[in-house]
Amino acid sequence: KQHQIQTVSQIRSLEEARDAIANGYGVAVCSNQGFSSVRDSKGFARAQGSWSHGMAWTGVDDSGSEPAFLDQNSWGAWNSGGQPDWGPIPPGSFLIHADIAHRMISAGGAFAFSNNYNYSYSSY
Repeated sequence: KQHQIQTVSQIRSLEEARDAIANGYGVAVCSNQGFSSVRDSKGFARAQGSWSHGMAWTGVDDSGSEPAFLDQNSWGAWNSGGQPDWGPIPPGSFLIHADIAHRMISAGGAFAFSNNYNYSYSSY
């Protein structure tokens, strides 16, 4: 009972997702987007198929020309492949490109969770 969720705010843009993750808030994204079980040499999974599934976005790399989001699936070590240059990523996770992240957010199922009453994107 020490860390209960007190606010849930819908994420509506890549910038909001990036900022929430960078500030330590939990981000869950539910969509119909599926992914390959094999990561490329940089840790990215190719978007393919349809899963109707929710996953946690647990990190973001915005050092390049567009942000890359670290997507953590709940299936354990279901995938394999390359790792980003900055280090290994957890088993079952993969990076996604900004255009795929934008499409997933646009589906309306992306939310940030907080135990802080002052954290909200509700001004939209």
